[in-house]
Amino acid sequence: MWDSAPIIWFTEDPTPILVCGGLVLLVLGGFFLKSGRAGVLIAAALVVMVMGAAVLIDRFVVTDREQVANTIYDAAAAAERNDLNAVTDFISPTAPEVKEEARRWIGQAKIESVNISAMEVTLDRAAKPMTATAEFRVFATGQLTDRSMLYPFKYLSRLDVKLMQSGKRWLVTGYERDN
Repeated sequence: MWDSAPIIWFTEDPTPILVCGGLVLLVLGGFFLKSGRAGVLIAAALVVMVMGAAVLIDRFVVTDREQVANTIYDAAAAAERNDLNAVTDFISPTAPEVKEEARRWIGQAKIESVNISAMEVTLDRAAKPMTATAEFRVFATGQLTDRSMLYPFKYLSRLDVKLMQSGKRWLVTGYERDN
């Protein structure tokens, strides 16, 4: 999060503003109880407005890092639906080997659930087009088809997924897994 531009760090996580705002409100509440002055209430209202603005900005501004994470989550949801076309739409045309592996997996498996956790996204803003790496843990369950038999499977791995910005979208260009 902190490698993003210093001006936009709060658009990805307003928690520091909310925590600081909450502490300031506690102090202002103590001042108001001691003094009873209306100026303290005005200051508290301003702090609440800043906190509200931080939440609204977080809600409506989608940063590049959040777009990359959303791409991963959307691709996982498509895999969970066993929608091969939707999954391959997230893969760059410059990565035919990745598309082929996706086709192979979805063709021989009926995926029941896909869970993504511990995601960290790193952007390379200097690259043209901009690139990113999403590192995360994935846990998937389902059934594998082998000839005419179905076998239950569980898949757990740490993935490093490489993505490239293509217009307003992020597309997968490659990946590495830990196992």
